[in-house]
Amino acid sequence: MRLSLLLFVLFIQLKVWGQDTTVDSASLIKSVKNYLVGEQEREWIFESFDVDMSLPNKCYSGGSFIFTKNNTVKFRNCIDNKLSDKEFSWKLNFKKPHHIVLSIQNDEDYFINIYEDPDREGVLWMELTSIDGETNRFSDFYQLIYTP
Repeated sequence: MRLSLLLFVLFIQLKVWGQDTTVDSASLIKSVKNYLVGEQEREWIFESFDVDMSLPNKCYSGGSFIFTKNNTVKFRNCIDNKLSDKEFSWKLNFKKPHHIVLSIQNDEDYFINIYEDPDREGVLWMELTSIDGETNRFSDFYQLIYTP
């Protein structure tokens, strides 16, 4: 079952009936983690890499997150025309009534939504949204793509 359909059905069930429905949060988190990391790891691109093939590690732009099964994420981006990697820890949490939250280094929390591209087989999209604690409004939105 597609994750987006599952989340939609869950949302409708909670919204329409207005009940405090018990959700199997462990299986929902496991499902999201499988989409996030695949078998071992997945690289999610937020900006296409523009690299110089004639020089090692020479780049002009680009950025990605590489999520692994052992709950580390490598942030790879182009800084001063060189590829730079930084590694952080990550975890998924369930927040009632129906949100999955991605926490990176216990510092930044994002609502996570992963869905399949309807036109391209195997291609996944991830949306990360953060909420400002003071205003309770969306403050950041990122859209990333995984292509096999």
